[in-house]
Amino acid sequence: MTGDAADGIWLAGADRCPIGWVVAFARPVGEQVHVDVVPRFADVLAAPEAPAIVAVDIPIGLPARVGYGGRAAENAVRPLLDARQSSVFSVPSRAALAAEDYREACRIALETSDPPRKVSKQLFMIAPKIREVDAGLLIHEGQLMFSQMGLHRVVDLGQWWLEQTGLPLPLGGNGVRRALGPEVGVQVAQAIRESVTFALEHREAAVNYAMQFARDMDSELADKFIGMYVNKWTLGYGERGRQAVREFLTRGVNAGLIPGPPEADFLSEE
Repeated sequence: MTGDAADGIWLAGADRCPIGWVVAFARPVGEQVHVDVVPRFADVLAAPEAPAIVAVDIPIGLPARVGYGGRAAENAVRPLLDARQSSVFSVPSRAALAAEDYREACRIALETSDPPRKVSKQLFMIAPKIREVDAGLLIHEGQLMFSQMGLHRVVDLGQWWLEQTGLPLPLGGNGVRRALGPEVGVQVAQAIRESVTFALEHREAAVNYAMQFARDMDSELADKFIGMYVNKWTLGYGERGRQAVREFLTRGVNAGLIPGPPEADFLSEE
């Protein structure tokens, strides 16, 4: 990453420490670096720098069952370390690391490993930190590339939402301030609709343009990713789509995540 593409982007490297996490923020280009300490791993992701990539020195992608030598990552790196192979310890199953008592963790580990293997005390001591990083919400291209990151899906929230509501999941939308008046709102909606229509009618050119913003995606994957966010629902919600938005906002209010009442006015789709 060079030049303008790196402007405004931060990278982060994090490691556990006795009072939380020590994290170094750095620009992809240049020498701008600073270090901070935060109490929770979530605070790394929520930092003002909004790092585009976070590298963390802790096991992720915990297995349900452990085979010989641990995970594929551990088996792959040991031959590269020669006499230091013992520094790579096998990570037990997720269920074992969920236990807060060491004996219970060892019991579960023995039941979920082949050959049976207990949890090392060294690993058990950092289990709370591993649990902080073990699961997270993936958005954008992460939905398509998670397996390449050594992760596995716990739940697909789009599928979960469909099963819960029978409605499409509203991933995003464009809003116009009511104070601008309905005439301006309709003009904005029309301009966006015309732009999206043009892009859909000239899909190949639109995808080629978008590739400059793609992160580690080839054109085929980028096209699939774009289709998740720009499709028939973008041109017109329809009654089912409007119902989905209302349900989404209502649940947000009921959960105390956004202020109520959950009102949304929809500009004409004609």
